[in-house]
Order: sequence, then C-alpha cells, then structure tokens
Amino acid sequence: MPSEVPAKTSGSSWWWLLLLIQLAYWEPHVWHSNWRYAIKYGVSSSKLTKPDMPKGCDWLRAPLGDKDCHYEAQAAIRLKGRDQYGKALESFDNGVNWYFSGDVQEYKPEVFKGSIETVAVVLSWEQKDGD
Repeated sequence: MPSEVPAKTSGSSWWWLLLLIQLAYWEPHVWHSNWRYAIKYGVSSSKLTKPDMPKGCDWLRAPLGDKDCHYEAQAAIRLKGRDQYGKALESFDNGVNWYFSGDVQEYKPEVFKGSIETVAVVLSWEQKDGD
C-alpha cells in the first residue's frame, strides 16, 4: 500500500493576499492614467494636463476608514477650428462656446470649414459624496 504524501503548505497564499492588496491600491492609479485619457480624447499625452488625484478620500488617510466620498475627473477640452469664412476660432469649454482667436467676444458659427482640432485637454478632480 503506497504511503500518502502530506500536502505541502507554504506561504504562497499570503503572497496572493499581498498581491490583491497591492492591486487594489494601484487600481485607481492605473484607471486614471495619462494614456487612458489620451486614448479617450484622441490626443497625444503631450496635449493632456492631469494633476494628481487628491488623497482626501483614501481609506488609509486620517482618520482611518471610509470617508464616503470619491473623486471624478472633469475634462475641459480646448478646440480650434475655422468658420465658413475661414476665420480662426477657439473653444475652451468642449465646443459649447466659440470665440475668434485672441478675442473675448462670443461667436456662434453656423458652419465649420475644415476639421476641428483638439488643442489641449485639461483634467481636474471633483469630489463627490457617496460611493
């Protein structure tokens, strides 16, 4: 009768637990990375400005525990284009309002000539209550 070999026990389960904790810590940093927003808005990373996410809602921030809040990224997209007469236009609010380049007077173009180019994407963080 063959003898039974006892199952090996090792600390590998602890490594898996540590790996899961580390992944949970990295997840927001990976999800809110520059390359993700560059792909989302179709710009190169050099046209993207993203400050670090604030730490106020972190579980490990004093006082320890759930703060019942999180941060969401808000994007302001700067666009350039030309109207039907070929005049250069700029928008600083995702194309809602347009201005002649270098001017402060609002302009409502009827038709755009050529393509609209994304010049820059500026992200900011807004704190939201609740999860």
